[in-house]
Amino acid sequence: MRIKELASNDWKICSPIVSDDDFTDIEIYINANQADKSLTNAMAAIDRLSKFGSRGFTDSSVHEVNKEHGIYQLRKGNHRFLYFHGEERKLIVMACPHRKSGNKVDPKQVKLVVQIKLAYNQSNDDGSIIYCKD
Repeated sequence: MRIKELASNDWKICSPIVSDDDFTDIEIYINANQADKSLTNAMAAIDRLSKFGSRGFTDSSVHEVNKEHGIYQLRKGNHRFLYFHGEERKLIVMACPHRKSGNKVDPKQVKLVVQIKLAYNQSNDDGSIIYCKD
């Protein structure tokens, strides 16, 4: 598995590379939503997550959506980012960004992040994770 660092302060925020052009799904989502002015607030929330981890947010902004697999959701406006904690100390692996207007978490998105986490754990166990920077 190849993952790319998106932000790094006290916590490192990474995302799996999903395209042949070395883009993560987070980067693709950001590029597709550039016209949305609320995206700036979502990007600031990701930066804040890299500074303070989950503890820097209220329960309404960050909460666990799947206790069995440790999947969390960062919610800012109508932007949703799902993530889990990596094996490395203070590493967050973020995936499956999407727009949502309701309060319920999309179970298809959670299932996809669980699959990504299982693949991450397998790659971590066999030492095949490749960390990429811009």
